[in-house]
Amino acid sequence: MIEWYAVRKGTTANEFLTRNKDVKKLSYKTEPSERYGRLWVEDIYGNSVLLITDIPDGVIREVRCYAPDDQSFIIFLLVKQKSSQIMPEESPMFFDWKTQVY
Repeated sequence: MIEWYAVRKGTTANEFLTRNKDVKKLSYKTEPSERYGRLWVEDIYGNSVLLITDIPDGVIREVRCYAPDDQSFIIFLLVKQKSSQIMPEESPMFFDWKTQVY
């Protein structure tokens, strides 16, 4: 099962990693279109979470998590530190909201 969330009013991936010592970078790749980056991170609980970022500004646009990992701690940090708004994939507004300019 995939948990997928759009992030609005987020932070850059570099700021997020710098401010949160409980999260470490595992790997980073750019998509073939070079429009988005794919940053895998791991939290202190051992959960691996995929952050989708814009290129070149590095703003986190999505949080994806694959079972059995849990994205709750990463989402908590995004909301707590930057007052990010999180939209779950199941929401009917997800794709409209995801394509908005931030």
